[in-house]
Amino acid sequence: MSAFQDAIQKFNAMYKLPVAAFPEVISGTRLKHFKDILREELNEIDEIIHDVDESDSAAADLAALTKLADLLGDIQVYCASEMAKWGLPLDATLKIIMNSNFSKLGADGQPIYDERGKVQKGPGYWKPEPQLQAQAKPISQCSGKPANNSQPSTCRSYISLMHFASIRRNAPTNETAKSYAHKKSKKNGRGP
Repeated sequence: MSAFQDAIQKFNAMYKLPVAAFPEVISGTRLKHFKDILREELNEIDEIIHDVDESDSAAADLAALTKLADLLGDIQVYCASEMAKWGLPLDATLKIIMNSNFSKLGADGQPIYDERGKVQKGPGYWKPEPQLQAQAKPISQCSGKPANNSQPSTCRSYISLMHFASIRRNAPTNETAKSYAHKKSKKNGRGP
């Protein structure tokens, strides 16, 4: 786990925000709130654009860069915190997406841009979604309530842990959940 992912999990725990131990769907309402938060942050860009266009000194440039760093950093923190709430592994997800982005070069090995400077997809591009889906699929079957104890014991352990964590309002990290599930399976004679 990267230092950033660890810091995000500590941030969510400190402010009593969820940290799901595995990928799970929360609600459309949660996504609407997240969208509103991002919209508020993105609206700050207009002020920064104005500052950059009106900049006439090194001090004004520094002020604009400071505001931009704060904005971009906040957006990254909001997005990473949201990923933790949904149980989406930050480091693994970003690795898949960056590797996909590296596949966007043109046939000549050169980058392709649109008129705004956005990198475009070349002929060797591969979509990240299949790998992202594979990353979530094994544990996605653990979400929801167990039906007649039909889920594997590890899934039941994850669900039990998440129920306990929701009572405490201080959700564990993924490592804590994995350790708990492993110990519970071992105790019940179902694991290594």
